[in-house]
Amino acid sequence: MADVRRSSIGRYELIELIGTGAMGAVYRARDPELDEIVALKIIRDHVADVERATEMFRREVKLARRVTHRNVARTFELGRAGDVVFCTMELVDGESLASLLERRRKLPPAEAADLACALCDGLAAAHAAGVVHRDVKPHNVMIARGGRVVLTDFGIAAADVEAAGSSGTPAYMAPEQARGAPATPAADVYSVGVLLHEMIAGKRAFTGTLLQILLAKDELPQLDTPDAPAPIADAIARATRRDPAARLSSADELRALLAPHASHTAAARVTAHSTLAPLAGALDTSSSLHVVHVAPPTGDADASYLALAVHAALLGRLAALPRVRLAAHPTADATDVALHAERGELAIHVARAGVARHARIAIGPEHVAAAGDVAAALVTAALAPVPTASALAAEDLFLRAREEAQGGVVGWSAAVETLERAAQLAPGDSRIAARFAMALLQRAFFAADADRVLVDRARVLVGVALATAPDWYESHLAAGALELNTGDAARAAAHFRVAIGCAPSEPGAHEHLGRMLLEAGRVDAGLARVGHALAMAPHTRAMRWVIARAHALDDNWDAYDALVVELAAAGQRDPIGEMRFMLWRSHPGAARSLRDRYAADRTFEPELLDGMFAVACDHAWPDVRAAMLALAREPRASPRRSAMVAQLVAECAGAAGDAASCATAIGLAIDAGLFDLHWLDRCPALACLRGQPGYPSLRLCVSIRADAIYDALYGDHALANVLPTRHE
Repeated sequence: MADVRRSSIGRYELIELIGTGAMGAVYRARDPELDEIVALKIIRDHVADVERATEMFRREVKLARRVTHRNVARTFELGRAGDVVFCTMELVDGESLASLLERRRKLPPAEAADLACALCDGLAAAHAAGVVHRDVKPHNVMIARGGRVVLTDFGIAAADVEAAGSSGTPAYMAPEQARGAPATPAADVYSVGVLLHEMIAGKRAFTGTLLQILLAKDELPQLDTPDAPAPIADAIARATRRDPAARLSSADELRALLAPHASHTAAARVTAHSTLAPLAGALDTSSSLHVVHVAPPTGDADASYLALAVHAALLGRLAALPRVRLAAHPTADATDVALHAERGELAIHVARAGVARHARIAIGPEHVAAAGDVAAALVTAALAPVPTASALAAEDLFLRAREEAQGGVVGWSAAVETLERAAQLAPGDSRIAARFAMALLQRAFFAADADRVLVDRARVLVGVALATAPDWYESHLAAGALELNTGDAARAAAHFRVAIGCAPSEPGAHEHLGRMLLEAGRVDAGLARVGHALAMAPHTRAMRWVIARAHALDDNWDAYDALVVELAAAGQRDPIGEMRFMLWRSHPGAARSLRDRYAADRTFEPELLDGMFAVACDHAWPDVRAAMLALAREPRASPRRSAMVAQLVAECAGAAGDAASCATAIGLAIDAGLFDLHWLDRCPALACLRGQPGYPSLRLCVSIRADAIYDALYGDHALANVLPTRHE
């Protein structure tokens, strides 16, 4: 082992050894700069190929940093101190699934399904980022003290476009992995299926020598546990089929099969903990101390031991809250809490100053922690400041604006007006400021009368949101939208990445990152990310058009046509998008039909749309050339809108064979921040340009920007300017 008898490595103070493996050791360590406890992993100095081991370490950090999800352990940095190479990561305070199974041997099917669902959530985020774990096993699954399930150790993970070889643990790896084939997301699904089988059966599915295990991979043993529901057994069977083509191909698919049969204890804990954190910081500061009286539980005698367990759990949670004192008896100023068990459920009643809050939750051994969390959340909510009438009115307007924003161009305009009123009622509200900024940016992009004032005002609102709530999802989502619309795509990507870290289950940042990855030429990763966002928000129209565009650029017109038919049936049309795709396909007849259909639709750049119709329907580029190039040169409130207009003009010029005008328009798009490498390389309308002498220099400018975006997403330094006070 490298010299770890010393008390520190670099700036990190070593506290204790917490684990060892073939490649090295893991220590509990303290980061004095941030006053945080982390896990520090080092490479053994007697590893045969230190350089190769160092490269594996570097790959582990780069891959793990791609994934930001509450069910995946965060990795912070790679460092070197003298001859010691190390990386730091989140220290999960809890126990491994291996340790849990050693203690309990087996888990109730619903609890096992709960854990598997959490693993599927983490893996879905990893797969959306293009990362396959390749070694899902009990030792790599941690269960934190609060109930969070965390997937660790991406040390042998690989980007799915690069992965090959049989790295992994034989008892859990997929058959194709054992044969040395590239690992895919389906291989991780297989491992979760095997792990779920073990949790329910109480024993490993495959045992024996390495050869015996590999030979037994043809078929998973039957799950013979009597209490295992048939749907869970069926899900395991479908997840562990030998042929990857016949197997469940995604973690989302497996989760969908398991979720109806899970206990949802983990989900309840997630909800409760995510609620407790912000509310604990928002306790009513008008009182120096909050007095809470939790009465002894009442109700069914046969459930009294469970109710007492919830009572104890609740007292422990409340004792940890700031400015809260527990009272042994009711007092006039106390918040009163009552627990009553009856008919298999626990009723929770919290009353303060004449306002009552209620909840009911199933009562059983597996529900005790969740019930304690729910009760604590109710109490904390009761202790929070009572909203004023104006604050409630502002909240109502905020929620209304979120709904309006789903309605396209008209909806965003309505949302601007609604949020204007909300901001007047609550000028310091960070969420309102962030959403108001995004609405203004959308209006600046789409509205015919947009001016620079909209973007300037959005910038001020983003500054307010970041200053008052730097750790909130909405703040970084708005900051990313601002940077994207004003030309700094790399900073936009970094903000979106932080937004996902703040709220992994919100689709907005996933959608933005998916779009950016697609434009930057990372098509598989981009489609996976957009698909992940679409699964969380299936009603969103814009994401489907993003997917349709990617299909068209990759010459997959059958997939494009099927998606457009689906969108049309749902009443979701895009005049500009449909017209440009007709231009790419050189279909004048179909373009004329579109012109007739959209004759009255003048919401976005009507002169541009007229020019596109003229070129696509009548081959009239010479007649509109001067006007179209003038449109491409015209300054707009949003540089991203300027880039898009210049792209559309370039397509019209390219379709007409005017390579010089096409290059001019692309140059204007680059000046406005273009990073759309996928379009530049694949758009059929630009074919006449790609053989010209000036094309390589245009492509180089765009590819440098595309690489900068990818580096901002997955590079080690990406967050330095967007989170100056903490690691992401």
